[in-house]
Order: sequence, then C-alpha cells, then structure tokens
Amino acid sequence: MGEATQIGCACGQTHLEVEGKPVASVEYCCNSCREAARRMQGLEGAPRTLTDHGTTPFVMYRKDRVRFLAGASNLRGSACRPRPPACG
Repeated sequence: MGEATQIGCACGQTHLEVEGKPVASVEYCCNSCREAARRMQGLEGAPRTLTDHGTTPFVMYRKDRVRFLAGASNLRGSACRPRPPACG
C-alpha cells in the first residue's frame, strides 16, 4: 500500500495516520468552503487556512487508509450551509 504518515493537531490531542498517497489533492473555490476556512483560521492559535488565491486546500484519502490514533471524539463536521442534494 505505501508508507504511513502521522498527522496531529496543534493542541496535541488528536492524532491520525494516513497510508499511501492521497486519492486527490485539490483547492476548493466555493463560497461555502471559503467561509468555513475564514471561520477556522479566525480561531485563537489557528494556522492560516486560505491560500494566497483565497482557496481552501483539501486532501482526500480512502477511508480504509485513515486510522485515528487518538482524539477522534474531538472532531466534528462543519458546514456553513446545508449541502445540496447533488453533493451527497
């Protein structure tokens, strides 16, 4: 499959491991993603989220290649508005 990479949040409470290469690495340009990124980077101590072009970087891995090592209960989904039916 490939080499495993460990990733953690800045606070040190949440850690995960991804295996192999991502399925895709993209930059989202939609207003909803941009607004979510602005909110996240506005949190105290948060790193910059938006790129110089105002896009939101996003990396996708297959679910079977992602493993939470600690802190999965700290995570939650976030959306600025309901997703359209076409988004699933």
